[in-house]
Amino acid sequence: WGVYQNELPDEQLIHNLENYIGQSINNKTINKWLKEGIFPMPLLRVISLSSKNPDITLSNLIVNINWFKDNGIGVKVKLPVTRDELLSSKNIYFYGYLLGDGCISKNIIKLADGHKDKTKVYYSKELMETFQKYLHSYFHVNSTITKVGNCFHLVLCSKLLTRYLKFFYGYDKDKEIIKIPLLINNDPKNIATFLRGYFDADAGIHDFSNSIILKSKDSNFLNSCKDFLENQGLSLEKVRLDSKRVSYITISSTELMGYANVIGFNHPRKRLV
Repeated sequence: WGVYQNELPDEQLIHNLENYIGQSINNKTINKWLKEGIFPMPLLRVISLSSKNPDITLSNLIVNINWFKDNGIGVKVKLPVTRDELLSSKNIYFYGYLLGDGCISKNIIKLADGHKDKTKVYYSKELMETFQKYLHSYFHVNSTITKVGNCFHLVLCSKLLTRYLKFFYGYDKDKEIIKIPLLINNDPKNIATFLRGYFDADAGIHDFSNSIILKSKDSNFLNSCKDFLENQGLSLEKVRLDSKRVSYITISSTELMGYANVIGFNHPRKRLV
């Protein structure tokens, strides 16, 4: 990053860093940082805290990072660090899908898709392969795809990426809370992209009525979806409960054209509707 222009940091800065992380640092370690061009993130924070505007200084340092090293898997990971990158349509769509039919644990991200009809499962494989290519090209992370029954699962390990997604997009699914990220909450175009990912993952299509049904344990989220769609000109009935007391909304066949114009599907199988 050229923070020190190939010179050793002064002793006071190193002392401050040692206090910040709670351990000693020797010159051999510092020389390794300079030689490899890899520096610990706490160092940037310590530098920023010594300035008049710590947050601005930290932001200016972070935008000059070329890549991050994920110590958990020992590989370089590329993470979006500017607002424009965070708000790219591919990132927003991916996060929407992740909330719908995926999960994040401490260091694992998992996506899934399948269908009860075995003849249509290949669409799920195609979708998981699309996500796999996206994750590799955009974040430089590898993932594996496996077939489990009539489903395909995509799994990747990266503690760095899981923490990143949770922090910037406000992931609360483990608390059974689904919400539109605050980062995009005032932009209808980005909300539509997010919901396209979510509907691709979780929305069902009724075989006979050709209506779209979205279920969720979080009725507040469904009301948010309903309000957004109605603000875009669609007409929906109120949120209802099924026989298992799970809330759902229905987009009738007469509203499909409106749905297609506002949100639509990227899922290769659902695009056929």
